[in-house]
Amino acid sequence: MEEEEIDFKVEAEAVIEDIGFTVKSINISQELPTSRECVYLNVLTKECRSLCLELSVLGFRIVGDNFDEIQEGRVSKYYETMYALLDTVSPGYCKSFGEALVQKLSSLQAAVDGDANSNIPDEETDDKTAS
Repeated sequence: MEEEEIDFKVEAEAVIEDIGFTVKSINISQELPTSRECVYLNVLTKECRSLCLELSVLGFRIVGDNFDEIQEGRVSKYYETMYALLDTVSPGYCKSFGEALVQKLSSLQAAVDGDANSNIPDEETDDKTAS
């Protein structure tokens, strides 16, 4: 069975779309090399911490403390997801993610409540038709 090749530039664009609201800014580095196998992202966290991240087949990792910077000799942990990485470096990410989740759940609950209320007969209307 042939393995499907991942285009990490497309993957990076999906990550930007997915988590953009949880950071101050995020973009693909225009200064560092981009390929199908490896992409560098510049991230500004809610706490105004600048990070340069690598996205590759190994996952996400911090490679620099400034945009467009790869610190030679830096050893950093790979994370399977961007969520896991941000969870460890940005309390503001956690808060933003939690607030968005609460908002979506509240919207869902309001929609469910609205559907449930539309099935309940209006007491005033029932009183008038009973007269």
